[in-house]
Amino acid sequence: MSYPLKVGGGVLPEYRRDQYKDEVHEFLVAISDEAPVSGEKVSGNGWFASIAIIGAIDLTTGHREKGRTIMIWDPTPEEQQKEANKTLFREYGIYRVKAHPPAKFWYSTPSVRMGGMYLTEITRGHVTHPFLAEAVSEYKESLHLHSELLGTLDLDEDGYTGSFNWLGADTKIIVSVEYTPYTKPLGHLEDFCRDCEKNDRELRRFACDNMPDRINKEREKPLTPEEFARGLVMDRIDMYYDGDYDVYFRFEKYTVNISGDRDGPRDIWWEVE
Repeated sequence: MSYPLKVGGGVLPEYRRDQYKDEVHEFLVAISDEAPVSGEKVSGNGWFASIAIIGAIDLTTGHREKGRTIMIWDPTPEEQQKEANKTLFREYGIYRVKAHPPAKFWYSTPSVRMGGMYLTEITRGHVTHPFLAEAVSEYKESLHLHSELLGTLDLDEDGYTGSFNWLGADTKIIVSVEYTPYTKPLGHLEDFCRDCEKNDRELRRFACDNMPDRINKEREKPLTPEEFARGLVMDRIDMYYDGDYDVYFRFEKYTVNISGDRDGPRDIWWEVE
């Protein structure tokens, strides 16, 4: 691919002038491992495209940042037809671009900033820069949580996900990414799994105390609470920032969801699969 390369119309559309500044800045940006995405414009026909970046240096102002944000552009009809947005950038590549900075930061956390920038031109590809190389390295490391007890948990759409042998049941475990630092819910999950025998007894007792009448109404031979407790199969544990949790058991055609906190189980829901 040859540079410089105009992207979309190469100018800021009128309908985006309340979102982005009129001035054009030059940036160095580090591309994430996420594929470019497209969506229908809110204010008219056609489509916009975006790609996630994991670090940027504003060469016009000198401002540097690490963390996830996006570059947005409006592909031309020809670019849309050729699906050119899929080939503009390579995973973890560093590029020099021209773009309009946001009029204001819409939303910001230590790891995510909404608002991004509006891309008009890619001026250079295959750039190197130590700050952005470090941003890429830190981002790759952030895709995993490591625990001596639980092993490595990998980031996916649910959170940091792994598995744990819960008293013989291969159980999916998830650390919520609702709030940082993620080591805090990880610590709660480690404590919960380390005490699995005690917690298992409490959860099964709570499920028995709240077993719906319809389970026995649907059976020729009613279950005793002990038989019901033995039939519950641990399936999944979701752990949140303050030690709140959701636990899911399977029982025949039912999913049993028990929520609780560090003081024990609180609520229960039943669903038919």
